[in-house]
Amino acid sequence: MRQRFKKAVLMSLVFCLFPGLMLNSFAFSDMSGHWAEDVVSKWAGKEVVKGLPDDTFRPDANITRAEFVTIVGNVMKYVNKSSEEFVDVPETEWYAEHVAKAVAAGVTTGVGNGKFAPKNSITRQEAAVMIYRAFRLQVKNKNAADKFSDAGLIATWAKDAVSALTEKGYVTGRPGNRFAPLDYITRAEALKIIDNILDDIVNNSGEYSGDISENLLVNTGDVTLKGMTVKGTLYLAEGIGDGNVTLDNVTVHGDILVYGGGENSIKLKDTVVDGNLYVLKYDGKVRIVAAGNTVVNNTQVLSGVNLEEKDLTSEGFGKVEVISADPGEEVVLDGDFDEVSVTASGSKLKLKNGTIGTLNMENDATGSVIELDEGTVVNTVLFDTAAGISGNGTVKNAVVKADHVILDIVPENFTVYKGFTARVGGNEVVGDYVPESEPAPAPVAIVPKSVSVTIKTGEEFKTLTAENITKKNGLYVAEFSLKSYDDNTQLFSAKIEAEPQDVVLTLTAVNGISLSTNGTGVNAEIIENVSDITVKSLIGAESVSLGTIRSLVGGGVVYIDGYLKKDGYTDVPVRLILAV
Repeated sequence: MRQRFKKAVLMSLVFCLFPGLMLNSFAFSDMSGHWAEDVVSKWAGKEVVKGLPDDTFRPDANITRAEFVTIVGNVMKYVNKSSEEFVDVPETEWYAEHVAKAVAAGVTTGVGNGKFAPKNSITRQEAAVMIYRAFRLQVKNKNAADKFSDAGLIATWAKDAVSALTEKGYVTGRPGNRFAPLDYITRAEALKIIDNILDDIVNNSGEYSGDISENLLVNTGDVTLKGMTVKGTLYLAEGIGDGNVTLDNVTVHGDILVYGGGENSIKLKDTVVDGNLYVLKYDGKVRIVAAGNTVVNNTQVLSGVNLEEKDLTSEGFGKVEVISADPGEEVVLDGDFDEVSVTASGSKLKLKNGTIGTLNMENDATGSVIELDEGTVVNTVLFDTAAGISGNGTVKNAVVKADHVILDIVPENFTVYKGFTARVGGNEVVGDYVPESEPAPAPVAIVPKSVSVTIKTGEEFKTLTAENITKKNGLYVAEFSLKSYDDNTQLFSAKIEAEPQDVVLTLTAVNGISLSTNGTGVNAEIIENVSDITVKSLIGAESVSLGTIRSLVGGGVVYIDGYLKKDGYTDVPVRLILAV
């Protein structure tokens, strides 16, 4: 980066001319020769970490939970603070503000019972979860963490986080191919993860250029990135506040995450975003302008925002998805948008200028309203839920497939499907449209891919995976033999991997005994998250011993029957056999 290079040259010159007047403030007395010497020096220079009063860093000391959220906070420069109070975090402590900001950012929720445990050392899996949340990482292979020899020790609530960090190469584990989830993480290891994620941080105002090989984070305002390629993700962090950031002739191969910026703030000029643009401003007040030869294929709105196209010579914003916005926040569109989809309930949108090609008010957008200013046009709006359009603009075509749709603007053409009623221009319209019949596509069957159970013997957790899943007469069967384990062995959870994954499991019987209520056929156990079927969710206890199961079934076999279900797919009966 040009500014960083100039600064380095200047500092080196001063050091050479006046060696007696200058000390390297980042050369901690206990870092010489340590494997993390360069990493610690780099991030101390970026004000992410500080040394201790005795001029040491203590790289191999365990880092506390308070210290860890402070490091994350120093990276992101969080602004918003949570009002949640912890009994063990007095307002007078140095870390109180960092904890409040980390909670507001969704990085942590404490340890339960109204406590944060600030002085406790943080475990490696706790740190992984906080990093996962802070950088909004996404996991593609949820089983990536299974590469570690101690994968069975990783808590279910940390599995996605560890897998995401693993598949990205941000963590590599400890000797013996262990992740060591319950071990404490050291001060040096914590910084190394940050270093693996971020190529650099822009924490001073100015103009920057030069390519970035990984991810880049900006946490201050009045910054211009010019003539730059970012191969990973660009984070525009909360620390920008209401300041301005300009991307001038920038290509981002990954995503852009907008956490900061004000109402006259983020400008994309001659900029291409290959990934998604995520809008996540905590107060919903940020303006993002696309100008010149700018292309943003997909924008996902998760807070209020003003998206504006100005002096465009290219496509500008492509598809815009309004996913969520807090009450009182508004999404304002100013320009020509090909497609806008709304899935946020009760959201408020406004088309200030320009057009929308296709506006989709999807199932989850119940209660949402879009206001059209005078002179604006929506070519086609599709209603799949109770929502509405108001204002003084023009709607050319409207298709209604839901009740309680309100069109204060009378469309030039509109269709209301039979069975639904809409209010159009103040008049009730009863639908009579019936589409031409088409042959219904054959339902696609759900396919169970793998089944596993987690047990604990002594202090060791083990994940056992069925060697194969047999299928006979449409019934999928996964079988486990637990006969070699003693009575004290605890059964904690089970997991089903299926295609598609977001299926629902309905349990119908155990050893032939129906789970229906009073013979009505209403199933007693419906499990929506089949990737984490815990004993606690079924019986309230954290686990159940094999001794207890054996006493109930006479030391034989447990048959658990049910079926997997998802709309648009054929229900599939499944059976889990536990030989105890």
